[in-house]
Amino acid sequence: MKKSRLMGAVCASLLLPLASIANAITTYQYAGNNYSGVSDATPPDGAYDTSMSVSGSFAVSSPLLPSSLFDLQSIVQTYSFFDGRSTLTESDSRISSFSVTTDEAGHITEWSIVVGTPLGPFPETGTFIRTSKDALDPSLTFDQAVIAVCLF
Repeated sequence: MKKSRLMGAVCASLLLPLASIANAITTYQYAGNNYSGVSDATPPDGAYDTSMSVSGSFAVSSPLLPSSLFDLQSIVQTYSFFDGRSTLTESDSRISSFSVTTDEAGHITEWSIVVGTPLGPFPETGTFIRTSKDALDPSLTFDQAVIAVCLF
């Protein structure tokens, strides 16, 4: 299996809430920093570069409660994440992991989100977008885009 992998720092990025009053859905948005490194393997060569980053949003039915840890996998109503090359949404991908932690004001301070489009019987192949922030362990704070294909 060959992988095209891209990682970047998340340092100054936040997930920000946007409330939609009309239908009481709360949307959280994320904009990551540009990737700090690229590791391409053929195919597809040149899929990513350091001018790209992860960005995205997700919606839940109401604002997240303060000072809480949430596994949102079953309550995310919609999502869209872009890795500089591909956009993954709830209609064309699936959630592998989707958890967030909020502070006392209800702002998201930590997260681990993985969405992807596994190909057929090979769950490790496809396009995957991962964003993670861990306040206690900076090595667990990163954005990553992966295109994995099987070559037989």
